Amino acid sequence: GLKRTAGEARAQAASSRRAPPLSAMGSYLSSPVTDKVSEDGAEAWIRYGASAMQGWRLSMEDAHVAELRLPPPGGGRRALFAVFDGHGGAEVARFCQAHLVRELAELPDFAQRKYDAALARAFHRMDELVADPASHAELAALRNPADALPEAAAASEPPSQPDANGHVDPPLALPAPPPAPPAAQPQTQNQTQPQLLPSTQGSTASRLQ
Repeated sequence: GLKRTAGEARAQAASSRRAPPLSAMGSYLSSPVTDKVSEDGAEAWIRYGASAMQGWRLSMEDAHVAELRLPPPGGGRRALFAVFDGHGGAEVARFCQAHLVRELAELPDFAQRKYDAALARAFHRMDELVADPASHAELAALRNPADALPEAAAASEPPSQPDANGHVDPPLALPAPPPAPPAAQPQTQNQTQPQLLPSTQGSTASRLQ
């Protein structure tokens, strides 16, 4: 019969326990992006901090909500924190980030402070909105925010709620993109320019290059 060594048997058992191929959850980078985007906020009764990292994905796919002032009548001293995992695409996570607070606040269960029922209904409401053909244009724009029209981005931004003093925070401004690197200057052939270079003794020497 067919004989196997103990090492071959262990290797076969290990291969059967391997995770599914990476393509099952989308594409990955050859090395992770470890830059982090962090934020924090506070009210008189609560403070929070959040940090996001792209990791191995081709782009940042996750989104989150940190809403410290849920609107009345069900709000008051109530905050909502949520993380939306993209699972291979960013548009649904960003859509939920834009709409969950508003949809939650409009539910009768929320106004009656039945928060468990309100959250469950709000999650189902997200499913309904994502499946609605009227939302497809917004989802397409959220797939790549750089290509989204300004009016689409503004429409998806949940409005700020006034605090106890009637103050409303202004909309968050997106950071400006980094400046483009300067264009390379053309080099003149067969032209020697003297350059001043510091010597190791601290005096100034001239060298031709």
